[in-house]
Amino acid sequence: MKIQAVAKSYWRSIKRGNRTFDSLSDVPVYGFPSMKEQILYLASQEAISNIITKDEFTAITGREYVLVTE
Repeated sequence: MKIQAVAKSYWRSIKRGNRTFDSLSDVPVYGFPSMKEQILYLASQEAISNIITKDEFTAITGREYVLVTE
C-alpha cells in the first residue's frame, strides 16, 4: 500500500491521543488510498508486530482487528 508521510505523522498523533481516527478523511487523494485506509494499514502492521495489541487496535479505530495487507 502506498503510504503518505503525513499518514505516519497522523498515526503517531492518534496513538498519543491528539487526533482521532474518526476525524480522518475517507476520500482517496492524489492516487493514495484514503487517510483512514492508510491508518488502518499502519495500525494493522503494528498489531502484527505486537507494537500495539489487537484490543488497542479496536480502541483506536473503533473496528475489530483484521489483517490489512493492501
